[in-house]
Amino acid sequence: MSGLEEWTGVGKELYPVILAKLFSNSAATGLVLDIFKNYGADSLTGKTAAVMMCSTESVFYTMSVYFLAVKVTRTRYTLPGALFATFAGVAASVFLAAVM
Repeated sequence: MSGLEEWTGVGKELYPVILAKLFSNSAATGLVLDIFKNYGADSLTGKTAAVMMCSTESVFYTMSVYFLAVKVTRTRYTLPGALFATFAGVAASVFLAAVM
């Protein structure tokens, strides 16, 4: 494990899921299915990936679809708030999977 993995508790297998989830739910689902196939759904990595999929949102997709639909041009604090919520969801998923 590298220093970042030890410090955060997130394995290197989950970083692509975190990044893909910001843009596309279906891409992240494909990555999670690969994690399930390689590590098993009952492994710590599998549990963390499963909880992470439920506790985070596709930030950029959601912002673009909903804001364009109602013609919002000034998003102000939406992106920082959404990224903070994603960080909190990832932290919560690591914690919850560890105590399961």
